[in-house]
Amino acid sequence: MLRIWSISGHEMAHVPLAEVSTVRNLKERLAQLHGVPRFRQRLLDDGESLQDTATVHPADLQLVFLNYSEASLEQAAELTAAVGHGSVSEVEEILQRPQDPNQADADGNTPLIVAENAEIASLLLEAGADKDQSSCDSNRRTALGQAVQGGHLEVVNLLLEAGADKDLANSHGTTPLMLAAAYGHVDITGSLLEADVGIDLTDVRGITALMIAAITGNVEIGSLLLTAGVKKDVACRGGGTALMFAARYGKVDFVRLLLQAGAVRDMPNNQGKTASVLAAEHGHVEAASLLSA
Repeated sequence: MLRIWSISGHEMAHVPLAEVSTVRNLKERLAQLHGVPRFRQRLLDDGESLQDTATVHPADLQLVFLNYSEASLEQAAELTAAVGHGSVSEVEEILQRPQDPNQADADGNTPLIVAENAEIASLLLEAGADKDQSSCDSNRRTALGQAVQGGHLEVVNLLLEAGADKDLANSHGTTPLMLAAAYGHVDITGSLLEADVGIDLTDVRGITALMIAAITGNVEIGSLLLTAGVKKDVACRGGGTALMFAARYGKVDFVRLLLQAGAVRDMPNNQGKTASVLAAEHGHVEAASLLSA
């Protein structure tokens, strides 16, 4: 049996030896009990701090909770760099200082925002990283948005499972779903839709994820969005619909997809132009012909 005591002599926990094998396992159990990440815990055996890799044995241990050390900008940059390089061991070592995982570097990035590796992202979350903290710059990027943009499916799924705000937009009003559509990430689009994201949200210009898919001509993403029940004929601030954007950029297959889904073909934009007119004006003969049929 392991008995855990505070410095003042209060028993904080007792853990059967069969349930943990290392100090790290024990700290993880204590984190569940007391809500303090293992990185901020120190377990002392006769005054000696035990390493996380050490094997546990029957003992009476003292538990000390540490506050985050005050990190300099250089140290904050060191952590974001280690995260960006994908160095699990270095990230672990820095967090053990213990260093605040929410401190941004000089560019305004938090470590979680630059995480491209699910194991590292998991470490940061374990250390108490804020899932929804935005970058400290004019773009207000989020960890989920950056993971989506970079196509890091495992990180996206990890953040969704951890309860990240799935519709949190950047300063332009761009949501993770819009980013998935813009960068053509079909699998991530599927994950976001399974997480029940807002499918008809708009950015500051009134642009929707379906409109973005129409501009890029990504039929796979368009099909996923239509199956999810997006509004086909909603217009942006300029009066343009997804069909108009597909026509304007000559995305014939997307035009066909929208027509098959029942999109209104004769709706005018703010200048009174329909999708057919826009296709013809920009020399997209096949799209114009399809719309005029």
